[in-house]
Amino acid sequence: MAGVHLKGIVKRYGKGDPVLKGIDLDVEESEFMVLVGPSGCGKSTILRVVSGLEEIDSGEIRIGERVVNDAPPRERDIAMVFQNYALYPHLKVYDNIAFGLRVRKTPKEEIDTLVREAAELLNLGSMLDKLPKELSGGERQRVALGRAIVRKPKAFLFDEPLSNLDAKLRVQMRAEISALHQRLKITTLYVTHDQVEAMTMGERITVLESGEIQQTDVPMGLYERPANRFVGTFIGSPPMNILDARLDGGRLAVGECIFSAGVPDELRNRADSRGFLLGIRPEHLEVHDRPEGLRATIDLIEPMGGESNIYLSTGAGRVVATMPGIAVRKRSDEVFLRFDPAAAHFFDSRSGVRLGEGSVPGRSG
Repeated sequence: MAGVHLKGIVKRYGKGDPVLKGIDLDVEESEFMVLVGPSGCGKSTILRVVSGLEEIDSGEIRIGERVVNDAPPRERDIAMVFQNYALYPHLKVYDNIAFGLRVRKTPKEEIDTLVREAAELLNLGSMLDKLPKELSGGERQRVALGRAIVRKPKAFLFDEPLSNLDAKLRVQMRAEISALHQRLKITTLYVTHDQVEAMTMGERITVLESGEIQQTDVPMGLYERPANRFVGTFIGSPPMNILDARLDGGRLAVGECIFSAGVPDELRNRADSRGFLLGIRPEHLEVHDRPEGLRATIDLIEPMGGESNIYLSTGAGRVVATMPGIAVRKRSDEVFLRFDPAAAHFFDSRSGVRLGEGSVPGRSG
């Protein structure tokens, strides 16, 4: 096992703008690090440059104590698991798992021991004589994992490995991969576009946008203290609401509502005429009928079983509120929204950078 360290990584394709713009990232030994972001943000490119499948234009890649900028993939001692499994259709499960070991001319007895150990770990013992076409999607993914595990690499690289599975299997495989990491403790870089997957699996998460790291933190650190508007709206489902806000006599004003508390000093010291952005999580919005708070009209209600998502239009922008149970209201109803300013997040309206200190988690009441 070894840490993976990137310093000042720049990667271009052709003469265009770089797809990686000076990436600095430290993945510690045995850590499970998730890279998350929208399509085209550079997360899969990071895996490809770490693995050696792509060359970098500048910077340094270190695996353990060794700089591997010029090392070919076979000498980097990493194992990569892809979205499409990449199994050989004409080879049985045993031979798919053993393939890489045979290429490295590992002794036959050692191959058999390693393959059967991996199969036992992944509950594939009864499937070693089957072809990939006889397996389910989840079983094929386990075979791909087995092929990576038998190599006993310094690091695992996962490139959206669950994207081809249905929702139920994704949940199951998330749990299995997390449990596998707890047992093996191999340094892992895991790429996904699914922020729920990132939050449930990552020990730490790196959020990327347009080839740049926006924030690296533990999951709840991202959720409770997003560094900027992008992180705040990307992490969380439904996403954080963003509303235009201002100061009125030193007090927080959102639409026609004026609050007297919860404004950071950084905002209080601004001129009243300068606007900013207020972020509020859906679970921190309270929908009620009393004529106090922000006036809103219900556009849509999504019953989710134990809770309901209510989409509303306000004078300050559109929002979504998450309320417990089944909503008894209906579309076009006029309601009022209330929230505790202490649970709010504040962002600069131009740069999107966070203003002030962290929010206080918990539902307003």
